Amino acid sequence: MTARPGALRLPYLHCPFPPEIHPETDQAEGEMIDWLTGHGLLTDPRRRTALRRHRFAEVVGREYPHAEPDGLRMVTKVYSWVFILDDTFCDSGLMGEDVATLAAFHVWMREIMETGGLEGSESLGRTVTAGLGDADRLLCHRLAEAGNDLFQHVHARSSPTQYMRFVTEMEYYFFGTLWEAGHRVHTTMPSPQEYAIGRRMTSATPLALALQDIAAGYEVPSHEYHHPAVRELRRTANNVISWCNDVFSYCKEQPSGPVPLNLPAALARHHGLDEQAAIEEAARLHNREVETYLAAEARVAAWAGPQLSRFLPTMRAMQRGFYDWGLTTPRYSVDHHFSRGPEER
Repeated sequence: MTARPGALRLPYLHCPFPPEIHPETDQAEGEMIDWLTGHGLLTDPRRRTALRRHRFAEVVGREYPHAEPDGLRMVTKVYSWVFILDDTFCDSGLMGEDVATLAAFHVWMREIMETGGLEGSESLGRTVTAGLGDADRLLCHRLAEAGNDLFQHVHARSSPTQYMRFVTEMEYYFFGTLWEAGHRVHTTMPSPQEYAIGRRMTSATPLALALQDIAAGYEVPSHEYHHPAVRELRRTANNVISWCNDVFSYCKEQPSGPVPLNLPAALARHHGLDEQAAIEEAARLHNREVETYLAAEARVAAWAGPQLSRFLPTMRAMQRGFYDWGLTTPRYSVDHHFSRGPEER
């Protein structure tokens, strides 16, 4: 059972990178709301209120401070679309415990990404949504229409190589939602080792990283982007962001079901820790990973070409951007759930 609000202490989370934010973040927020409204995805007043309160454009502005204006708007589309997909269909939502239907929905989205339009997948969409109620079926089709729009936006800004990076990382995220749904269905808690792997999928951080050069108008060459040392650096940045998220969102996640999937919960279950000790251990692992990241980044920076050198600071921006947003967003209500421990420096 989760402790009462304020009973748990927020541990120190190391984040040694300077904060930044895109100057057009507020404008992108309004355009994001208009885009979602235009696709009929904000007919539920609760979802519209949540999007505004949680400030999703702010996290994009913090994580992409040097994106081109159109690139920033593209990423806000992706983030808001994934938010609605995750909160409405995955987790404990519409398809959160229906693995087969969730998988079929992802197959439908993958086909849209592949073909570049809705026309060739209409019959598939009808089949996927056949067992849903009228309102849920309509929401699925609206989400597909919005997805098609944003996929085309990404495609228009990308080289073929960049677009397929985006598609591959979207597949990786889709696979993660199925992994998560499987544990929810069977009310099982993965080991910390398995959890760390699955969390790198569900975080969507690889997807976000694949959008960085697209949003800023350059391209990291494949031989550098997929270099083993750079893959390891991206994986480490993913861990840092994911585990920071898990600490901030721990109290929010606890009421979500009998098996809340987050790092402190996995540590508590498998290592016999109480809540405070599990949260502190998650923070310790996070802080160690930051140091691992810094050392690995220095090694890569020594040989990086011009475009990879431009890409490296984006991983710092993503770590700092999520930290600053996550600490203050009402989505996690950190100050409500935790008493504050040592401040980040």
